Amino acid sequence: MESGENILLRILNGGSLADKLAGSGVAFDEFFWRDGPSLGSGIPEVPARDGLLGDRSALDSGFPKLSELRVSQSARGRLLHYFANHELLAIETMALTLLKFPDAPEEFRRGLFRTLQDEQRHLRAYVTRMEAYGVGLGAVPLNLYFWESLKAVRTPLEFVAGMSLTFEQANLDFAYEFSRFFEKELSDDRTANLLREVHDDEVRHVGHGWKWFQKWKNPDAGSDYEAYQGSLTFPLTPRRARGTRLFSTDSRILAGLDPGFIREMKVAGGSRGQIPDLFWFNPACEWECSGGRVSAAMEQKIADFEPLVAWLGKEEDVILSANKPDLDFLEQVHAIRGILPEWVPEVRHLGRVPMFKNFRPWGHSPESFRVAEALGPRFQAPPRFAQASLKDWYSKGYWKRMLGTPGAVIRTEEDLVSWIAQTVESSGGEWILKSESGLSGRGHQRVIAPTIEFLRNRLKRSGSFVIEPFYEKIADFSVQYEWTDTGELLQGQPRIFFTDPSGFSYRGSCLGSKGLPEESLLEKILSVEADWRPVHLRAAEVLRSGGFHGNFGIDCLWAKDEGKAGRVVPVIEVNVRNTMGRVAIEIERSLRKRFGRGDGYWCLVSGQDLLRAGASGFVEFEQKLKERFGSRLVATTPSSRAKSTWTFALLAERDAEQIRETLGSAFFGF
Repeated sequence: MESGENILLRILNGGSLADKLAGSGVAFDEFFWRDGPSLGSGIPEVPARDGLLGDRSALDSGFPKLSELRVSQSARGRLLHYFANHELLAIETMALTLLKFPDAPEEFRRGLFRTLQDEQRHLRAYVTRMEAYGVGLGAVPLNLYFWESLKAVRTPLEFVAGMSLTFEQANLDFAYEFSRFFEKELSDDRTANLLREVHDDEVRHVGHGWKWFQKWKNPDAGSDYEAYQGSLTFPLTPRRARGTRLFSTDSRILAGLDPGFIREMKVAGGSRGQIPDLFWFNPACEWECSGGRVSAAMEQKIADFEPLVAWLGKEEDVILSANKPDLDFLEQVHAIRGILPEWVPEVRHLGRVPMFKNFRPWGHSPESFRVAEALGPRFQAPPRFAQASLKDWYSKGYWKRMLGTPGAVIRTEEDLVSWIAQTVESSGGEWILKSESGLSGRGHQRVIAPTIEFLRNRLKRSGSFVIEPFYEKIADFSVQYEWTDTGELLQGQPRIFFTDPSGFSYRGSCLGSKGLPEESLLEKILSVEADWRPVHLRAAEVLRSGGFHGNFGIDCLWAKDEGKAGRVVPVIEVNVRNTMGRVAIEIERSLRKRFGRGDGYWCLVSGQDLLRAGASGFVEFEQKLKERFGSRLVATTPSSRAKSTWTFALLAERDAEQIRETLGSAFFGF
């Protein structure tokens, strides 16, 4: 009786096609299987391939496009060569796994050996079909991706997560898609039938992996998806477990996968080889730097806003968040964006990612520095500025001094007396008082002709404040910037935003401007760019010289000016962090990509708005808006989760004025 281990070692160490097909057609019980470790000298660095290297000079190694497949015989052969290479890798990786884990349950090993033999049959059939298209095995470079991804797995669980539930699950989509393509578009029934056979075998293979995943998964890992995600090893991510154009739900149901797991897989993000950025939603960054306390009400608002990060980042990026939104909401966002980043609940779960490009917290803070430190040298572009700089950058007084904007920073009695002495009557006597480290309009106060005693009391209460002229505004607008890690300054288009009637609390933004009443106003703002951009560039240079890279935004004002159309106030706030204005731009970009248009409004709804609308909760309020605006309403956070604040976008179709009338002064400040 021949040794099963010898057959497996021949597969790994033999370089010919015959070696890779060794043991095919022979039942598991017809081999003798030794107990204990079987690898001898250890895991081979790479499986032998000497006899599989053909003449590659005539063929492009790129994965062929559908347009190429329609016209090129060699492109069809190249495609089948890619599939043959995957079968070869699966054979080698499965042989390695059987050798590495001789003590795994015999039922698992039997099933895996049977799967290996299926892959041998597929490989032989692919070689026959691609040769019919004039492509021999080895004519296209043979990669080692499966092998490199799985050779270091520590347990059979990690293997089934990576092979059965990732590579083979993805092949459910590829085999299904291309079987239909070869049949319907190329009239190649032989290849179509082969791909259908591969698909049907993969259904069984995925089912085998799912069965053992259920037996071995960590019962404390959460949902099946979370347990699967936690069992993957670098460089695998959930995104690797599905195709590029098609997702076959029916194939996964046939394999026995749980419906909830299937839904998670359909929207799962993750890298497919790119180095990800790491996003983290920490909007309390300014409070943290100033030593302030975040109230329970603000904590609830932060929790309501956290799902907004689903609109940020690329598919390969990672979102660090313990509060992943519900699946219904993620499916909705995915349907619009076409992608989602990968969600990871805790820093300790980031261990399988060896490298990030940028760290993108909402804003930097002592805690964000601790997170960056915990991840060690894994950022290609780590924060390069001193943590001490944050206190200045989050200070309104600092930017007033650096940019020389009108007003003053009052920290002492001498500052107050000096300001009183320099103030002239032409100011109109109306002022805005701001907390030096205030956030999003908090601590702002409009005063008329304040007495010195009034200002002394304010100084005594707050320790310092900023005083600025009051401008009778026509509109607020903001400009979003980014210093890239390579030193390039990126500038977005100005966007008009809205506050509540007090003028201090952000309520939403214009999405684009075409067809909106704000369109002509935005044109005026752009026409006087020379009046605001130089000041913005000075602020950008202050940040660059301090080592900053990342996102920041500058709030501005279009103010009334007697006898004129208005004038620009170039700086109201410098926000050295992400902003709601940036979120609005990302939402607009996604809507434009999905619907071909993105002009409309993005709004924040509060509990007071529910009372005005006669709604008992945010879910009912959303339903009322849907009844009026239909599919043009897009929930940008889930109303079912909202406790204090909900957000939505409304696309305008020649009815912007009606939208404004419906939503009223709460959003547009009139």
